[in-house]
Amino acid sequence: MGLGVGLVAVVGLLATGVSAQTSLGAAAERAAVVPFDNISGRSEDAWLGAGIAETVAAGLSGSGTGLRSVARVPDVAAGERLGVRWVISGSYQRLGDQLRATARVIDVAVATGMVVGTVTVDGTLEGFFALQDRLVSGLMPVLVGMVSGEAVPDRARPRPVESPIGGTERVVLVPRVIDGPAPPVAPAVINRDAEGRATIRAARVTEEINLDGQLDESVYQTVPALTEFIQQSPDAGTSATEETEAWILFNEENLYVAGRIWDSAPPNQWVANEMRRDTAQLRQNDTFAVVLDTFYDRRNGVAFYTNALGAIADFALTNESNPNSDWNPVWDVQTDRFDGGWTVEMEIPFRSLRYRPGPDQVWGVQLRRNVRRKNEWAYLTPLPISIGSGPGGIFRVSDAATLVGFEVPEASKNLELKPYGIGGLSTNLSATPPTRNTGDGNAGIDVKYGITQNLTADFTYNTDFAQVEVDEQQVNLTRFSLFFPEKREFFLEGRGIFGFARGTRIGGGSRGGLRRAGGGSPFGGGNVPTLFYSRKIGLQRGTVVPIVGGGRVTGKIGAFDVGFLNIHTDDNAAADAAMTNFTVARM
Repeated sequence: MGLGVGLVAVVGLLATGVSAQTSLGAAAERAAVVPFDNISGRSEDAWLGAGIAETVAAGLSGSGTGLRSVARVPDVAAGERLGVRWVISGSYQRLGDQLRATARVIDVAVATGMVVGTVTVDGTLEGFFALQDRLVSGLMPVLVGMVSGEAVPDRARPRPVESPIGGTERVVLVPRVIDGPAPPVAPAVINRDAEGRATIRAARVTEEINLDGQLDESVYQTVPALTEFIQQSPDAGTSATEETEAWILFNEENLYVAGRIWDSAPPNQWVANEMRRDTAQLRQNDTFAVVLDTFYDRRNGVAFYTNALGAIADFALTNESNPNSDWNPVWDVQTDRFDGGWTVEMEIPFRSLRYRPGPDQVWGVQLRRNVRRKNEWAYLTPLPISIGSGPGGIFRVSDAATLVGFEVPEASKNLELKPYGIGGLSTNLSATPPTRNTGDGNAGIDVKYGITQNLTADFTYNTDFAQVEVDEQQVNLTRFSLFFPEKREFFLEGRGIFGFARGTRIGGGSRGGLRRAGGGSPFGGGNVPTLFYSRKIGLQRGTVVPIVGGGRVTGKIGAFDVGFLNIHTDDNAAADAAMTNFTVARM
């Protein structure tokens, strides 16, 4: 990403209950500024860090932010000893004549170590003094909101803020209220409260991770592991019988989830016999899994899991149910063995995930370990036995831990084009009249475009589904029609938004258009009719009906899941199908 002139982005994250903590009132009026880090590493630029810190401290003193004092200190620990509430640190990077400076506001009283606001300013080395002033200008609205404790509307729209040096800067304030304890104090990576809820701090990786499953990088020795997994079954609430050590790491491009899976049994007793992707049989193996609630809505998420052989399985879930195992993002996993168990390393590119805008994120996260021979399912946070035993506990996104302390790359509006063409020659001498080398052909295209970080648009013209995975064979001995899951790529993005009334087991089901009977489970919950079944579009009486074209938009707008689909099919005399337009919308 190049450095541009005149860009300022601000993201503010409000900690829970700031205004209610009256005992912290005095601390909330004091801040400290530490020297900024020199990312480029050039010795001739070393003076810039102290200069930026000096200007920020002077600019914020008496600036109307509500701060009583702003001190210059050598490091964050010194600021904590002074009893301040906010510590402002940051970094700068020089590329030729271009200069980028980033300031971070850290809450060291209530949410120790949590970045509650960031400001990024781009400019030139020649305009260094003006760049510093703009950095101060960007920090002012963040600190005003933090000191006053006034809640900013969630996911507020960017608004212009007058700069003291003229012009305007774009400011975005996006609060994130943590559902759980405060973030852990570094170097700790997890903080639990009396109810068992947990907040996890992801650790930045500064070295290259060799994805080999061996966990031999230094980060696995220097960063504490996540441990103390808790059984959900068979003995809910007690410690897991086998130890699990896990790490959540990140760099500029990827999220890494790693685990050291201890097992007291010899390898010949481990259950690891499946390598097919997304197969239901994999859940009958010893597995390690992670669920990410990237929008932190405590309802939806995406899951990744594997076994000791390194099998790949993933699915998206909607409203703590309705798993879509045909969601297949790009990611990788490697496993290995050691004397006492097996290890796993997952590499999940941020580009394979959807999340809210802004570099600093708050997500939900859950880790799961199961030992199949014991029928034991253990999680990082406690889950009630009332949700049912077995793999269904992974759907309980509302009881997942909170993940903080990591940054994601700037959003890009991804554009994917998938054109296709097909042609052929045929000769039929028995036809009337006979034909020789008669040519025919067809062509079409699928387009996927990221409208925003939260909204994705799909378009299709003259759609060809020849590459679609074949349905699993099923034998039907009932009077109800078979219920096959949707596997066509055009319909997969956000499938759960449209299929909200359908309860199904992972991988589909053969119970027709009704949800499986039985309450409480993510796999069923009463006999609710299926309101929308996309497999009926383009098929009639077992005959393919040509799809002329269509479009769909899925994703989030504010706190709402939204979906809109419009698709047009051609007529087909053999299937007795007339030209039809299908439109579905849901919020």
